[in-house]
Amino acid sequence: MTLLPEDLHSEPESIVSRFLLPQDLADQDLILVTRKGRIKRLPLEDCASLTGRGLTLTKLKDEDEVKVVIPASAGQSIVLATSGGRVLRFLLDDSQLPYGSRNNQGTKGIRMRSTEQIVGCAALYRKDDLLLVTEKGYMKRTPASLLSLGHVGDLGNLGMTFGLKQDRLASIANAPGERSPPSTPIKATSPTSPWMPFASIAKTARECDRSSPIAANASSASQC
Repeated sequence: MTLLPEDLHSEPESIVSRFLLPQDLADQDLILVTRKGRIKRLPLEDCASLTGRGLTLTKLKDEDEVKVVIPASAGQSIVLATSGGRVLRFLLDDSQLPYGSRNNQGTKGIRMRSTEQIVGCAALYRKDDLLLVTEKGYMKRTPASLLSLGHVGDLGNLGMTFGLKQDRLASIANAPGERSPPSTPIKATSPTSPWMPFASIAKTARECDRSSPIAANASSASQC
C-alpha cells in the first residue's frame, strides 16, 4: 500500500514503505516514525480509502522526514532502532502510544544523541525475533523476549555493538516466530552478544540475497 498516488510522486519525496492491507482492518494500526524519532499511531481504517490526491498523515518539522511506515496490531510491541545501535521496545497500547491526529507531528518515540537518527521500526510478537543489520554487512538475530520493555520517549538499550569503528546500524526487521527456519540457521543471540557476519548482505546493507550462505561462525568477523 502506498499513501500517495504514483502521479503525485515527485522529488524530493520518495516512497518509504509498501505493504498489503489485511482483509480485516479492525484493530489494525498504522505506525509512522520520522528520522528524528517522532512516532505516531493511526487507525489503519482511516488510511484505507484513498482518493486520487492521496492522504496527508502527519506534519513534519524542518529537516525531518518520514523514515518508516508499518502496520501493527494489538498484542504486539513496537521496537525503535537508532544508527548508534540502541533499541527501545514498548507495548502497543493506549497508555504507551495513544492514537494521534493527522494534523500533528506525533510524539517523541526515543531519545537520541545528536549523532544518531532513526534507522528502523518493527512490530513484534513476543515469540518473534528481531534482525539487526549494519552498514558494513553484519547481521544479528535477537529474540524479542530478550529485549527489555521500556516506555515511549526512553533512551533505550544497546542492542548491538560494532566491531568496526566506522560501522553503524542500518536497518532492523521482524522475523516472525512461526516462519520455518532457514536451511542454514542463524543462531539467536542476546542483545549484548557479538554480531555474526552475514555474507549475503551487501556492504552498503541495501541488498539482501537470502539464498547466499551465512558465515559459519563469528570468528571471521575479527578478520574483516
